[in-house]
Amino acid sequence: MSAIHQLKVTLRDVRPPVWRRIHVPSTADPLDLHNVIQIAMGWQNYHLHLFAKDWTEYGDHATSEYGVTLAGLPSRPGERLAYRCDFGDMWDHDLIVEKVHQAAPNARYPRCSAGGRACPPEDSGGPEGFTRAAARAVAKEVLEVPPGARRAGAGRWDGAAWDRQEVNDQLAELGKQLGEARG
Repeated sequence: MSAIHQLKVTLRDVRPPVWRRIHVPSTADPLDLHNVIQIAMGWQNYHLHLFAKDWTEYGDHATSEYGVTLAGLPSRPGERLAYRCDFGDMWDHDLIVEKVHQAAPNARYPRCSAGGRACPPEDSGGPEGFTRAAARAVAKEVLEVPPGARRAGAGRWDGAAWDRQEVNDQLAELGKQLGEARG
């Protein structure tokens, strides 16, 4: 593994910002990238998704994700790729190539090197529904979340609670699975 894409992934239309800095092998295809983003952002990976670069879409109900790699999509620093998961709630993300670098010795990829805030709970109505739910929660002092969503105590979602080490542990497992699949 030689080239690594360092991407900043930012969830659109959510304040304060929810973002991650991920490092992914440049040979990853969009489906691999989708799986990395799902883990890094804290999503549960049970919704349809797509990527868009210029006028081409890759993913569910779009151009096949196979046969194209990250190196062939946003290949230079500053280039962008759009990502949507959940066609109902429409959680849109911006991916920006920060740099392409050589793999560090003894480093595991994919990995997450930085980030901020936990993703809103899935199935919370997208950015608009989440904003309305969060405003109601201020009055009740609790944000009701769907079953299985990250909670901070009974019935509470904590936007500050994301754990980079937990993300990297899950990404290491994904990396093993991807390596075994390509064997």
